[in-house]
Amino acid sequence: MKGILLIGMLGFISGYAVSQSTANATGVWIVRGFAYEPWTFELKQTGSTLTGTMRQNGEPPGPVAIYEGSVRGDAVSFRGNSPDQSRRIIFAGTLRADEITLTRTTENLGNASPSGLGLFGPRGAPQLTLRRATGLRVTGRVTGARPTPAGGRLIMILGNVGQRGNGPCTELRAEVATDGSFEFINVPPCAYFARAQFSFGDTGRGVFPGTGTPVTVTDKDVTGIVIGPQ
Repeated sequence: MKGILLIGMLGFISGYAVSQSTANATGVWIVRGFAYEPWTFELKQTGSTLTGTMRQNGEPPGPVAIYEGSVRGDAVSFRGNSPDQSRRIIFAGTLRADEITLTRTTENLGNASPSGLGLFGPRGAPQLTLRRATGLRVTGRVTGARPTPAGGRLIMILGNVGQRGNGPCTELRAEVATDGSFEFINVPPCAYFARAQFSFGDTGRGVFPGTGTPVTVTDKDVTGIVIGPQ
C-alpha cells in the first residue's frame, strides 16, 4: 500500500512539474505602449537556455543579441547590451503561454548617456509585458544601386502618404539587410505607404532615390514588395 501511495505521489509531482514548464519562450514577442514602440524580442528556447535578439522601432534600433538567457520552469531571465555597448539591460520575470511579464533594469558599462526612454535607455519602462506576435508580416526588397552616405544606413518606412507622416497609420521602421530584403512583423491593418530612406541618428533622414508604393494590410501577410530606383 505504501509503495502504491509513493508511486502515486511521484506521478503527481512529476505531472505537476511538467504542467509548470509546458510554456515555451520560442517565438516573436511584442511590447507596445512605450517610446519607440513596438519593442520586438525574437526568442529561441533550447532546454533551459534562451537566445535571440531584441530591437526597438527608433534610434538606435538594434537588433542586439541577448545573452545569459535562462528559462527554468516559468522563471525567465536574460541580458542584452545597447547597440553602442555603453549599457547593459537586464530582464527577469515570468513566462506564461502567450505572455512574459518582466522587470527591466540597466547598468552603465561606461560613458552611457543618462537619458533615453526606449528599450536601451536608462529611463525606459521598469516593468513590461511581452505578448506573442499575432499580427501580420510585410516583406519585400529594395533593388538597384544604393550607396549609403557616411554615417547613415538604409531603412524602410511603413507609414502614411507624404514625408510629414500625418494620417491614421502608425509609422513603423525596419532595417534593410545587405541583400536588400526587409521585414515588418506584427503590422496592424491600415492603408500604408512604403518607402526607403537613409537614417542618421534620432532625427536625421535622407531621401533614397527610389520609388515608394502603397501597401494595404487587411487580413493576411503582404509579401513581394519591391522598392526600386526611379
